[in-house]
Amino acid sequence: MGGSLVSTLEDRATEFLKALEERYDRFATLVAAVMEACIILLLLLPMGLVLTAVTSPGQSGAIIAAMTLGVIPSTGLMMYFFVRSKSPRHLDDIKPRPMDIALSIAIASAAIPPLLLIGAPMTLLFTVPTAIGSLSFWLRMRGLVRELKECDTEARRWLKDVTKYRRLGNPPSTAIMKTANHRYRRSFKKVLDHIISRMSMGLTIWEAGAGVARSWLLRMSLYLLHAINLSGGGSPFLMDKLVELLRSYNLAREKAAGRISPFKYLAIAMPLITAITIGMVLPIANLGGIFQTSEVGGALAGAGGGNLPLASVTPEEMLAMADAGMVMIAVGGLFYMMIVNRAVDGHPYNTWRIALVMAVTAASYYLMVPVGNIMLSMFKYG
Repeated sequence: MGGSLVSTLEDRATEFLKALEERYDRFATLVAAVMEACIILLLLLPMGLVLTAVTSPGQSGAIIAAMTLGVIPSTGLMMYFFVRSKSPRHLDDIKPRPMDIALSIAIASAAIPPLLLIGAPMTLLFTVPTAIGSLSFWLRMRGLVRELKECDTEARRWLKDVTKYRRLGNPPSTAIMKTANHRYRRSFKKVLDHIISRMSMGLTIWEAGAGVARSWLLRMSLYLLHAINLSGGGSPFLMDKLVELLRSYNLAREKAAGRISPFKYLAIAMPLITAITIGMVLPIANLGGIFQTSEVGGALAGAGGGNLPLASVTPEEMLAMADAGMVMIAVGGLFYMMIVNRAVDGHPYNTWRIALVMAVTAASYYLMVPVGNIMLSMFKYG
């Protein structure tokens, strides 16, 4: 019977990596389906609601308000926590301080009074403070996010350097110390120097790195190096297996993120597409005036047609409905990008993307009227 324990463990590790890759594939497929549902909910629905405002502005306004304040936020949160529950497990030690959140909210709130004073539209009242708050929060989290990303990226290259020194006969602890002179990315280099300084004080590999490394991938590597060191140093072949483990893990993550990343660009394009579509609808409120000045319109009016259905809403009411529709798009874009951040990065703290979506939405709002004027000219003179 018998058998090699090493071979058995290597087979189990291979099975684990295969299962991990399949889990990331399933996760990417699931998130893609969620994103497609969000596109339908947040892009097509506002267009349809604005179109209905032509004949029933009051009813459409109530529906838009209910969607903006209730349906979209609740659906967005539900989808966010669903994606979070289905994402492969990440034990990265990254979370904001309460002061960071409070300061970002205070900065965003400070932008509201000036907008009210100048009579800014609802779209700006929502997008500008949200963009400022999101950007402020990202600036405070940027260092932690960069450290996490660089540690995940550099861990494999660092382990290869450790393996090289292990091949020269150095135990893992000494091999780690010798990597102090190597060039790595700044954030990872800072973490590594801190770990090495703690090891030079007599701490073990795990004791030195457990409370320093925020990256779960780096902490896992340090734990395995600690176990190898305690077991007698291990062979370079075993170290190569560890490097291969990290390579497979990173490859699975990158593959899944690559399938999800295109949805980031859809979120950015969504306000622009909606604004152009709404702008094409805005002239409908003026079509009644066009028809009334035409021979056919005059005949219809003389025959008892009265006001045409197309003229049942004024341009001001139509523009107000469009403004409310853009707010709904902005709220949807906020939750949409939170989901994308969670799926791509494993955390929601790259809020600069939210600020970008808000900026595009605010700029797109001012495209509606020019597009509407162009369409109106085509109706009149085309």
